Amino acid sequence: MGHTDHHAKAGQRAAKVEVVIVSTSRHAGSDRSGPALIEGLKGAGHHVSGPSILPDDGGKIAAKVKELAAGGQAEVVILSGGTGLSRRDGTFEAVSALFTRVIPGFGELFRMLSFQEIGAAAMLSRATAGLVGELLVFVIPGSPAACELALKKLILPELPHLLWELGKEPAADTSGGAESTAIQAAPEAEAEPAAEAPEGRVSARQILGEKPEEDDTPPVGWLKTLADWGVELRFDLREELPEGLARLAPALDVLQSAGEQATLELGGERYTAFGFPDLRRATSKVLLIGQGAPYGEIIALHRQPKPVGVHRDGGGKLVSTGRLSRTSIEVTGQDYPSDGRLFATDAETLYVREGDTVWAWDGRQRRREGSVGSALASLLLRWSQR
Repeated sequence: MGHTDHHAKAGQRAAKVEVVIVSTSRHAGSDRSGPALIEGLKGAGHHVSGPSILPDDGGKIAAKVKELAAGGQAEVVILSGGTGLSRRDGTFEAVSALFTRVIPGFGELFRMLSFQEIGAAAMLSRATAGLVGELLVFVIPGSPAACELALKKLILPELPHLLWELGKEPAADTSGGAESTAIQAAPEAEAEPAAEAPEGRVSARQILGEKPEEDDTPPVGWLKTLADWGVELRFDLREELPEGLARLAPALDVLQSAGEQATLELGGERYTAFGFPDLRRATSKVLLIGQGAPYGEIIALHRQPKPVGVHRDGGGKLVSTGRLSRTSIEVTGQDYPSDGRLFATDAETLYVREGDTVWAWDGRQRRREGSVGSALASLLLRWSQR
């Protein structure tokens, strides 16, 4: 199905959009970008909240995006401002560290269109877009002209298509009346019941609840890996995080959102297990954090038996991984085309650290993931959600 067919299938629908202006100098009376975005979105039939104004503060920007992603009040957020290269411009760093999936074409097309209007200065813009969980996030420059360009040329034409691609198409209207643009929430899946909070040493079987001896159904999900390894969780112990990880605020935010923690011993070493939403059901997402400088070794336990996680600096080994060249061939089918140090593996993608930059390699092309901290926080957020 081509893009024309996709657009026809997606149709037109109203989206719930939040507009956020990032600026320390603007206030409600002096801001022109927010009203321009509101007017354009409402004119296209969307439901709009805002504009709210945030200072150029990375912590507050990240907190706002995480609040929107967790709350479900908005499907889309547009942040305007803080995309330049000055020291006070921190929107790009704050938001890109949260992305679970990036839409690189948005920034590329915005800079191309901007180049046609302002010339080579367009290269200074760090406009970007991506997903934070289920929230679609656009980060655009703060000038009214840039807002109008991004909105009219890119966001409005593709927004229904983007939401349709993300599986957010509205339910069919069976009322027999006129077509409605109201947003209808999908019915929530029945929640899996959680067992009572365990204490002390606990095996996978005990987490699922004691079963009659004749019931030999094996555990599934991360609990299957726990049972295969023959290890137990200790809910009565706590481990300190590796020093570098404890100082990395975006990564720490992800780990602190876990609903439960425990420890386990694997290969003579102790790991902390972080459960999302908890450690009491097979469908939970579970990250293991081991020691080592500076960020430790991280294993996405629910993604095993594939070796998914962050390789420990200083010679530690992620479960089932080896040297860079060998691991690259095992994961992507191709040798890595440059020099570097193994950073992480994720299904069919290899992450390699070259100096202070992390690159993703899928066997066909290298993609810049950003700084070590940014890449690490992004991977942790992604693994904690799927």
